[in-house]
Amino acid sequence: RFQQLLKDLVATNVQRIYVVAHSMGTRIAIPSVAATKATAPQRSKVSELVLAAADFNQIEFKELARGFAEMRSTGTNVTIYAASNDFALKVSKIIHSYRRVGESDPRLDIYADLDSIDASATAPMRRAFGHSYISDSAQVLGDMQDIVLKRLQPSNRGLEPIANTSNRGWRIPRLP
Repeated sequence: RFQQLLKDLVATNVQRIYVVAHSMGTRIAIPSVAATKATAPQRSKVSELVLAAADFNQIEFKELARGFAEMRSTGTNVTIYAASNDFALKVSKIIHSYRRVGESDPRLDIYADLDSIDASATAPMRRAFGHSYISDSAQVLGDMQDIVLKRLQPSNRGLEPIANTSNRGWRIPRLP
């Protein structure tokens, strides 16, 4: 149904579509946005796909990430928020036997032409077991606002670059 909704939106006069998916919602959003590539290969109306605390198999995502990297040239940017202390994703990893896209422990996964952001500093275990930073962290909400309203690149959003990530790995800084 979500894929059909996107298809219907693409067929309208809407110029930009922003998809924000959290946790298990990424299991619907990722393949649906990937399918829009076939709908409009020259120009995508999906301007941004934000994946926060993505409970999606990391091995499967590696394959799809190549397609998302190609979609960047047609206007689709992908931003992944991950955290090292997300208890829900740690449990999901045990249940599914595969690393999740939204994990950054022991390291943040970097994908070519996708922006990966380590939000561990904003995801303390005492708040929803580190899983709700997408909605209750002023820093993450501010960063998403910079993406959607200002269309800023990570280098212009106050994020810290992570060494040796080809400017695709970023960290939300700890507040003083």
